[in-house]
Amino acid sequence: MTLSELYQRKAEILTAIQKIEKEGQEYRIGDRWMKRADLPALYKQLQEINSQIQRIESGGTFTFVRFSG
Repeated sequence: MTLSELYQRKAEILTAIQKIEKEGQEYRIGDRWMKRADLPALYKQLQEINSQIQRIESGGTFTFVRFSG
């Protein structure tokens, strides 16, 4: 995913989280009950997206640590 796509996905996840926090997990349409996405799963996705964004914005560098035993 590109940085732009990651920011778009992050916005979508934040919108979904806000909707659940504001309107609840379940809602009714006519005589049917619908359930929104799982809130903990959305928080996990948000954390993963933030990590990906951070990696890209920091130049993709990482530290490799090798333990010998």
